[in-house]
Formats: sequence, C-alpha cells, structure tokens
Amino acid sequence: MNEKKAYFRNPTVGEIKRSCSVTEISDHFVDKILALQENEAVIIGDNLIPKNYWDARQFGRRGKSVELPGCNMQEALKTEYLFQEQRRAAFNTISARRYSSYFIDPKNFNTDSRDLRIRKITLVDCLEGARIYGYVHREWPKDSAISTFDVGKIYTITDNNERGVEVNVKVPSRTLGHQRWKVKYVRVPIKNNTSRVALMLQLNARHMCEDKRNRIGESVGPDMSDVVVFCPHDIAGYLALADHFQEQENKDILHRLNPFAMPTQLTVDYYLKLERNCLIKYIEEKNGKKKEKLRTLIDKEKDIMLWGLGHIKKYDLTFSAEDVKDLTW
Repeated sequence: MNEKKAYFRNPTVGEIKRSCSVTEISDHFVDKILALQENEAVIIGDNLIPKNYWDARQFGRRGKSVELPGCNMQEALKTEYLFQEQRRAAFNTISARRYSSYFIDPKNFNTDSRDLRIRKITLVDCLEGARIYGYVHREWPKDSAISTFDVGKIYTITDNNERGVEVNVKVPSRTLGHQRWKVKYVRVPIKNNTSRVALMLQLNARHMCEDKRNRIGESVGPDMSDVVVFCPHDIAGYLALADHFQEQENKDILHRLNPFAMPTQLTVDYYLKLERNCLIKYIEEKNGKKKEKLRTLIDKEKDIMLWGLGHIKKYDLTFSAEDVKDLTW
C-alpha cells in the first residue's frame, strides 16, 4: 500500500487502541463522537452501510443522494452565491436516513446546455479536497501557494462567453514520493455574464486517479444515467483556480459559484475524530469460521456520518465555509 504523507496519515486500529480509552456505542453516534476527547475512542457496533446494498461500493454507486432544488435561470443569475444557497436549502431539509452524496442536475435550472449530465459530489471528497488545499497553504509560504498548484496557461475557446475556458492545474498528491496530479478543467466561467451559471453546471475536471477510476459507472440512486464525479484532487485544484482568478485577474466568480460544500472547523474536527477516534465491528469469514474484528471507517461510512452531522447541526454550522485555507487539520 502506498504510504501517505504525514499530514494525511491516519492511525491504525492498533495505534487507536493503544493511545485511547475505547468504549462501544450503539446510538446517538454524532453527539457521542463530537464529545470525544483526544485520548478517547469509540467502537461503532452497527453496520453503517444500509443492508439493502451488497457492499459499500454499491452504496456509493447507487445510494440515496441529496438533490439540490434548482430554480429558473433568471432567478439563478440574480443569486450571487447560488450553489451556497442551493446547498443550504437542500441540506437543511434532509432526514435522518443514510446518504451517499449530493448532486446538481442541470435540468433543474432550465438550461438548454449541451451537457446535461448530473454532477455528483461526496462530502468526504469535499473534506479531502479542502485538506489538500489547506496542506499547500500550511506547508508553503503564502506567496507561493498558488504557484505550488501550478495553474497552467488559460486556453480561451472561441466564443468563450458561451463555452468558458480550459485550464490545467497541477495538484499535490497525498502519497509520499508521488508526482503532482494534472487536472484539466473545462467549461470554466470567468466572465460575469449571463452564461456563467450554465457554464458552471457543465464544469468538468478531466483527470484519472485511482479513486475516479473506481467510480466509473456511478449513478444517482437507481437511475443508471451517466454522471460526472469529482475527486479530492479536482476540488483542491478548483479552489486553487478560484484563487488564481481572484488574485491575478480580480475575478471572484469561481468562489461565488463554488459547487463544492466547504467544511467549517466544527466539521473538520468531527471528521478527524471519525478517522482517528472511531472503530467499527465487522465479521471476517475464513475457512468456514466467523470472527468478530475491528477496523477503521471507510470513506462511504464517513460520508454517512458526515450527513448525520449535517442533519443534527444544519448547514450553516457544518458546510457553509467560504474560505478554508486556514482550517486546522
């Protein structure tokens, strides 16, 4: 297994058991995890993945996803922080059920764009994207953070009012010794015109890391329609690109139309407890025998727990941050 850089490394089961006082919990997971001290840990004695899915991967591909409500294009153009408001409306009305992601459906905005594929986004990817972005701003001097991401030449497409621009961004890897990932963004709106929302609804990041490769063929719920997914590298690079346009060209449009849910410090603290202070029981079958064992949480389980936090604490306290470079990880 590839070794993570220290900034991104999480403890093993053995390390958690040795350094923490461990208790088992079976209810009120979110509140009990929020209350954990650094030297305390919990064992979740329940299978977090809903039983009607074969496994975590199928839940990630087909699990219940939160839909942003949408609005007509005229209203969308009047709303300065459109997707922030859209997420607030959607996240504040979720139930206590287990969600896998949220999605933006261009058809909900009455756009006649050519690319009407759904954009599907997970909360774990938003956290990890913010973490990579924060890593750069913490590990490098402030005046070199943007250059560390290496925003490449801006490729202006003919009639860029309607088609936006294309740009490459190199994003640091979380793995030791791995070169930076090259992400190509297409349909990037940089002008404050009437095409900006339609373009953002078509945003795509062309990049193929292992995470994105494993998610080929994902959909939203039982619907088998093609969707566009984003990974942490895509999200970190988007934040760097937004900084580039704001600092180099005095354009804040990418920050204002950010489609990704940005975590508050409360959410980061909770997420780190999911990684460093939580274990879960599972049954290992070997040679016809079953044995109860412990492991750390996988990403889809963290997604479920993050939606649980959002359900209890609501959007403004959990995913409404506008600037995440100074979060403490």
